[in-house]
Amino acid sequence: MSAAAEAPTGTYVELLGARVHWVELGGPAAAPEAICLFVHGLGGSGVNFEALAPLLTSRFRCLAPDLVGFGRTQAGTRRASVRDNTELLAAFIEQMVPAAMPLLLVGNSMGGLIAARYAEAHPDRLAGLVLLDPAVPPQRPVPGPGTLAAVGLYSVPALGTIIARARRRWRAPEASVWDTLRLCTTAPEQISPEVVARHVELAHDRIARPEQDPLYSEALRSTFGVLARRREADATYDDITAPVLLVHGTHDRLVAFSSALRMARRHPGWRFRPLSGRGHLAMLEAPGWLAQEIIEWWHTSRG
Repeated sequence: MSAAAEAPTGTYVELLGARVHWVELGGPAAAPEAICLFVHGLGGSGVNFEALAPLLTSRFRCLAPDLVGFGRTQAGTRRASVRDNTELLAAFIEQMVPAAMPLLLVGNSMGGLIAARYAEAHPDRLAGLVLLDPAVPPQRPVPGPGTLAAVGLYSVPALGTIIARARRRWRAPEASVWDTLRLCTTAPEQISPEVVARHVELAHDRIARPEQDPLYSEALRSTFGVLARRREADATYDDITAPVLLVHGTHDRLVAFSSALRMARRHPGWRFRPLSGRGHLAMLEAPGWLAQEIIEWWHTSRG
């Protein structure tokens, strides 16, 4: 996909004690319909959206920050919990998005949860919210054995840091990227080679960032902790007043499709679009289809 062949140039902004890395992914030279701001998930970064963004830039100015604990953001004094990264997202929006400009948030996985929390806290600021396989409470109150095992391993901060460090140090960057793509998608070989190469480049950079090990562990524990408080997590999504597009892969191994169905039934006013046969990363697995869905929903929701 030639649109992603040339890597966008990143820059930094100082926010709340962190040096936040973000990329300008393009947009109209004048008068975009909205600022489209992408919020990545656990283990992700703004790179995750480089296949999708070029398909939206005819209408939207697209921005992608790296949250604390991920990508090239330098944490400084910041922590990586869901609450802390929601605060960071709010600060980024306040500084980088003009108040008069409509804001479209697109969040994946943990980033979907963070975007939802922002939407709950700032109902008058948001023009629309796209949730891509968001972290939502499971259909059953008790999670499955895989989730319970992960919670157990990462529940002890020191142990979680050791696990994160081992993954970073003992797995080659290329192998680590393909491990993640095989887990999170159903057809990783169909993802744009240019975009995969950008993920590998970032994985090489990650080797030199040992300070991210405890932050990754903290972010994971925090996400599980928020979802474990089922009523509170449900209330976050229930309180969203902005138009919502919910997209979820039918073969998502990380957030069960049944959990998305539960959310869709709970919110009949949302637009729900299942992604048949795909996994956790719609923006990498079906960027063309997803861009069309976003644009159609956006214009419908704007009346």
